[in-house]
Amino acid sequence: MKVQNPELFDFWAPLFGKTSQDEEVISKFQTAGISKLPYISKDDSEQSEDIGGMTVSFYLPDMIGMDIKLKKGEGVFAGIAIHLELYNSRTNSSPLPYEFQYDDTVKEMIKRFGKPNSKDDEWLSWIIDDLEVTAHFSEGMKTFEDLTIYIPIED
Repeated sequence: MKVQNPELFDFWAPLFGKTSQDEEVISKFQTAGISKLPYISKDDSEQSEDIGGMTVSFYLPDMIGMDIKLKKGEGVFAGIAIHLELYNSRTNSSPLPYEFQYDDTVKEMIKRFGKPNSKDDEWLSWIIDDLEVTAHFSEGMKTFEDLTIYIPIED
């Protein structure tokens, strides 16, 4: 069943790796009431759009290891950032992807997903389904605040 609510992660998730001129991308932006697609200016490598409690991002293809040529300003759908407090209130506590919970602690995440692939003072990151899934916390790793799901950036 297709998700028709543009404020939900599952609405946007099928777009990973698709270009900004893909018919499905254009259709989803229109459904969300956004007529102008994100445009990557010549001095940038990404462009984002806030949609409800999320931010969706397009990257230049070479940032994510894709060897494709696009027209000026076009990008590849590469990421979704879920801002938990806003997402929770706007979606009536809709489930988070990958079985994350709004009140997850660091300990619970490590138990569920194993040792993170990388971490810092305020985030933990895993590779899940070939995507970089990162849990961002408040200072001191106390409160789970954001969840980002991105195509990994190539070094």
